[in-house]
Amino acid sequence: MNIDSVQLSSIYGSEGWGFESLQAHNSSDLLIPLISYLSPLTLELCRDKKIARRLPKRIAQLEAAAEGFEFDKQYTEPEVNDILRECFEDHVFARRLLIEWGYLDRRQDGSYYWRLK
Repeated sequence: MNIDSVQLSSIYGSEGWGFESLQAHNSSDLLIPLISYLSPLTLELCRDKKIARRLPKRIAQLEAAAEGFEFDKQYTEPEVNDILRECFEDHVFARRLLIEWGYLDRRQDGSYYWRLK
């Protein structure tokens, strides 16, 4: 199945997310409307402590967790872990997602992390 022709509602469900009328033109267009749609959400998403399987909620959780980090400040790995433990059971996976999805970056040796703008 080609993701370019799939409606977002069939991927993510239509459980109150408002995706019923959205149509993805290509896979890179998927994240931009989701991020702008979900950006008002706050750390309340961290109550569950499990990383969501559905992409819209996962993005919202990661955005909320990223708000726990200040711009222009470097964090050690234990500091990052402490912040992420507040939100997630699997803080290691959360840290990896934050880096892969561009919310955080780190030195190659993993000694320091910082929030990306």
